[in-house]
Amino acid sequence: MTRQEFLKLCGGGCLAVVAMTALGGVAKAAIKQPLQDEENKIAIEKSKFEKKKDDEVTYRTYIKISPEGLDFPIVVYRFDENDYAALLLQCTHRGAELNINGDTVSCPAHDSEFSNRGEVLNGPADEPLKTFAVTSDEQFIYVNLV
Repeated sequence: MTRQEFLKLCGGGCLAVVAMTALGGVAKAAIKQPLQDEENKIAIEKSKFEKKKDDEVTYRTYIKISPEGLDFPIVVYRFDENDYAALLLQCTHRGAELNINGDTVSCPAHDSEFSNRGEVLNGPADEPLKTFAVTSDEQFIYVNLV
């Protein structure tokens, strides 16, 4: 490897780390091991969607969770206090893991795009995403994996 190739490789890696760090704090939270009960329901505290700055509370658009036993993560979108959608981040075209892009999710393999409700916006995928039933109470959101 030449010195020039080495510098290009290192510089590109540094830029990628900076970009991922900058994008990482946009409006999301990730939960690696959410609480899962014996009925295969995941309980997520509603407060996980809150962002507090000074005395002001704003809300994250989504939370990404990685439940034990699933091959792909789930994104839970918040539309309002009692309206949520949970989508499996697996493309229905070829099975690749999807990327979250704010209010849409997209496939890095073939550019399929889906809405935050799981509907196909752009192909080649022609089937909507797998969704999970979501219920809530005063304190928690429950994602039913069954």
